[in-house]
Amino acid sequence: MIRPEKIIAELAARQDEALDLWAELDENGLFPGENEDKTAFINRCRSIFDFYRRMECELRENGAAVSAFGLKLRREARIPEDIMREASAKTGKLYGFKINWAKGFFVTEKMGLLWGGSSWYDPQSGEMVFIVRPAFKYRKKWFIYRRDELLAHELCHVAHTPVADDKLEEFFAYQTSDSRFRRYLGNIFVRGMDAFIFIAPPFILLAVQMMNIFAGTGIAEWPFWALIGLVPAGFLIRNQRSRNLYFRAKTKLEQLKVKLPQAVLFRCTCREIAAIAAARSDGELRAWLIERIKSTQRFKIIGYRFLREIADETE
Repeated sequence: MIRPEKIIAELAARQDEALDLWAELDENGLFPGENEDKTAFINRCRSIFDFYRRMECELRENGAAVSAFGLKLRREARIPEDIMREASAKTGKLYGFKINWAKGFFVTEKMGLLWGGSSWYDPQSGEMVFIVRPAFKYRKKWFIYRRDELLAHELCHVAHTPVADDKLEEFFAYQTSDSRFRRYLGNIFVRGMDAFIFIAPPFILLAVQMMNIFAGTGIAEWPFWALIGLVPAGFLIRNQRSRNLYFRAKTKLEQLKVKLPQAVLFRCTCREIAAIAAARSDGELRAWLIERIKSTQRFKIIGYRFLREIADETE
């Protein structure tokens, strides 16, 4: 596989449409975000690879590097390529990309009792790394997590970064799981505060009960009991609505004989997925896709790789 840095350099030098190069980068998990033109895309990719060069230099000289997020990344804790290939097999099958350029590390910092891994991106420095629990260095499974699905999960976050749309971010990442339960509930927490909101009602109720007992406040408790049921129900309803939207869009693409509809949707914003799902006929959807392929670089690449028959109609 050609290193993405070389493809980026060749793309910068090319004056034609160069869809073959864009497609190679897409296969490597590098594609433009919404409204990101060629210059902005190349600059973003270069900043990532410039960061990796600086980090490699620091790892060689000092044996460790400190990330922009305060994590100490040790040279001997780097995730080896053979383990990375386990994850690429999953992302390739699901979403049509395999990443061998992102840097991953086993970290020893305490990140939480049940924490398995996470990815980090700093647009200012170009830092893009992902970290996983050190237990996975020697084991393929820890607690409920499998190493290949966890790494594939983090690589989905790495690739999905330019889409900058978090409404289905976790949904896509959790589709790498072998567990139907995790695939179903993976998108229940969409934003950083969601987990805290989810668990807050029982603690609020406890606080009210303590105030009533020790301070004699006489606050009615029934609204807080209701919250204990309503808040999880709200999260479940939102999760199901997101799933319904995705699967409606997937069905519409399947009706057009698209071979890898999930790869197309992975590269779409939630607004675009909603537009696909709302198409009233195959002809309407085909016309919408043709318009997007004509007007956006991201969809030109999608057309070139996954919608070739439809893309040919734009020529």
